[in-house]
Amino acid sequence: MPREYIDSFYLQSSTQLDQFIQFAQLFGYSELWISGFNKKPKEKGYPSLRVFLRLNLGENNETKEQLATILSKQRRNFSIISINCNTPDIAAWASQDNRVDLVTFPVLSFGKLMTRSVANLMLKFEKTLEISLASIYRLPERLYIPAFRQLAKALDITQKKHIPTVFNSGAKNIFEIRSPKELISLFQLVSNEIHPPLDGISDIPMELRKRNMVKISPDYVSPGIYRIYHNFEEE
Repeated sequence: MPREYIDSFYLQSSTQLDQFIQFAQLFGYSELWISGFNKKPKEKGYPSLRVFLRLNLGENNETKEQLATILSKQRRNFSIISINCNTPDIAAWASQDNRVDLVTFPVLSFGKLMTRSVANLMLKFEKTLEISLASIYRLPERLYIPAFRQLAKALDITQKKHIPTVFNSGAKNIFEIRSPKELISLFQLVSNEIHPPLDGISDIPMELRKRNMVKISPDYVSPGIYRIYHNFEEE
């Protein structure tokens, strides 16, 4: 069975969707996680591409209390929820909250905030690290080296701790979309891995999304607890 690839896009407008999907199909993606929608958009003839909604939090410097309130209201409305952690306190909290799927950091602070203590929490509470590579493209050239150093420092910790990591284009416009091979090459350069990190855009996000479909189902109560329906009527 051929390997399937997944990417994430951050749409600024619903008018972008058709164009983004066309590019994703052209590049050979099988699944997209998109933000910018409160409900799944109507499918318009793209049967070969699965589309799931994601919610990105933390980009507006919300407080921990504000984030918790949003999570309580929105958890079951989105297949994937990611928190961009701007402070050590938010990072530690997000790494433990069962409603959070992906933990990420501002690209120029990645190595400062992805500490060993945060890594231990992510490992204990089964969190996944996310790296959106378009955050590098958007930087001025003079900041490329500091950004690579920050990512390399964080990935050195996650690799030693065996924390699952997903990476994607994180595109906000079509010029930031990259093919799977380009993403793999760039991430391999940043992470200094010997073997191509194929699982980071295929198996790892796929398993996370499948697990979440159970988590957001009406029968899910809490980790390990599900509603079971039984007909007690006598035959």
